[in-house]
Amino acid sequence: LCLSEEGDLLSQWRGYADDGHGFAIGFDTSFLQRLVGQVSGVKTMLAKVTYSENEQLEAFRPIYDKFARIASNGTLDNLPRPSSLLIENPNYEAELQTYRSELLYLRISATQLLEALYAMKTPSFQEEKEWRIISHWMPETPVIEGIRYRSSRDRIIPYLPVAFSEDDLAQAVREIIIGPKNISP
Repeated sequence: LCLSEEGDLLSQWRGYADDGHGFAIGFDTSFLQRLVGQVSGVKTMLAKVTYSENEQLEAFRPIYDKFARIASNGTLDNLPRPSSLLIENPNYEAELQTYRSELLYLRISATQLLEALYAMKTPSFQEEKEWRIISHWMPETPVIEGIRYRSSRDRIIPYLPVAFSEDDLAQAVREIIIGPKNISP
């Protein structure tokens, strides 16, 4: 879910709200933070998008350093081959443990890389002041209950529907802005 600190920006209306015919809903930040904690089965976070190339490089540096360390010390070259993980191998347990440990480390690093990527955008969009609620599937959760799909012009988008009570909506919605081309009264 993409959000903006700028609820009434003409470029936003043009690009994301049916060329100004739509509506903008202003949400309470504390409600969104609570909402992020309620999604189960997937890792979910509320992230402010970074537009500065320097900040983006700063976010990538520790992740890059992890991968570089793994590559330079030969860890990837030394992972056991599947054939060496046969039960007949006398070093089976030790090699399997090493294999699992290194793969977990790589998976965690890759997840951190994705989280950083999802919260970055080119500097030409910085006027949007965007925030994102980012969810991604974790391998420990083989099935995500309730996942749905919708299509856009060029892709299929997975999403998780979230039910709100009337009390939730009263707490969550702070304002509704009618688009500049919307003819609603």
